Amino acid sequence: IEDRFNTLDRSLALWNIQPGLGTVMQEYGYRYALAWYAAQAGNWGMAQYQLKEATEIQEVGETTRPGKADLLKNFEHTYLDPLFGAVKAQDKAAFESAYKAAIDGCNACHQGTGHPYVRVQMPPVVPADFLNLEAGAEAPAAAEEEEEQPAGGFDAATAFAGKCAFCHGPEGSGGIPNANAAEGEIPALNTAEFAEEFATAEQIKEVILNGSTPEKAADASGEPVSMPGFQGQFSDAELDALVAYIQGLSKK
Repeated sequence: IEDRFNTLDRSLALWNIQPGLGTVMQEYGYRYALAWYAAQAGNWGMAQYQLKEATEIQEVGETTRPGKADLLKNFEHTYLDPLFGAVKAQDKAAFESAYKAAIDGCNACHQGTGHPYVRVQMPPVVPADFLNLEAGAEAPAAAEEEEEQPAGGFDAATAFAGKCAFCHGPEGSGGIPNANAAEGEIPALNTAEFAEEFATAEQIKEVILNGSTPEKAADASGEPVSMPGFQGQFSDAELDALVAYIQGLSKK
């Protein structure tokens, strides 16, 4: 039995539910982006941890997709080893150079394996805003009750970068693919068309709070990416500030 589970066999149901590289690479990209921001903050322990986790999830891909194992292992030695070396030396310049080389390596690999549409870029925003990546940061003391953040301490541009830019692009520039949606991509927020369709603050608030599901393409093979709602995540004053920021994007 052990030999059967250690050998690729698509006739076994358990083999067929193992994650493919598409699933593995989602977490890989998440860890890789966190490593970048940790290194930028000088938090070398966190950068090393995230690279180690990325390596481990890559090894899952090597196991579940043995046909790609040699390719993945070569990527690890060629691109991840220099990153680990830069982290160990706490050399920010070397880390940045190795990081950008690894992104080029990712895209070359995708091109060579028939996936040229999978284009990796430098991470535009921190993918986990619940993590404090600053070097030497301490965990905050737990509060008995969560206090509403005063309006003066809220920055709408930062909120947009953390909550919206990952899908809608920096400053609402759009262009992020949404293959199963009728429009083919997640809409931009800085266009005259958006300003005309969402002419009032209340319309924008409605979407922010309750989310939105785009029209599905006629030939879609799956469901389109939907926007989640952000109920309870902003005070009234913060929501007003975020809406005003979004409305201003089309005027820049």
